[in-house]
Amino acid sequence: MLTNLPSLGDSALLVVNIITASTILTETLGAVATRFGLARAGELGQAVDNQERVSK
Repeated sequence: MLTNLPSLGDSALLVVNIITASTILTETLGAVATRFGLARAGELGQAVDNQERVSK
């Protein structure tokens, strides 16, 4: 009758895979965002230094 339903083990494995993928994605995107944020902060700091040199 309901033979197409996944087993409990398959459902649990799917949930674990989704959580693992979500964690990996979050960690990766966080690292990339931090790297770009630091790069932008460095560019901003360099622009301020250049402006200070020009205005002296």
